[in-house]
Amino acid sequence: DSLAMGGRMVICGATSGPDPDIDIRSVYQRHRRILGTPMGSRQDFRDVGRLIARGEVSPVVDRVLPLDRVAEGHRAIENREVFGKVVVTPQE
Repeated sequence: DSLAMGGRMVICGATSGPDPDIDIRSVYQRHRRILGTPMGSRQDFRDVGRLIARGEVSPVVDRVLPLDRVAEGHRAIENREVFGKVVVTPQE
């Protein structure tokens, strides 16, 4: 509701789920715009991949779970209980 008439909201990532708490009527009745991107361009993706490969940046990992606990990871994401990535490892 704090977004001005004709205002723009920029969203960066939405991996925690497709269930926003928003009144869609307030978006179109007040001529607001929602802008977003999942990552960037393909070149941005390649550039970040190189930085990771060189160890210059590292992802934030909330938890690492074995495959037999994947449901737990899904629940944590759906309940918005994570900060960072949930990594699932193969069972041995």
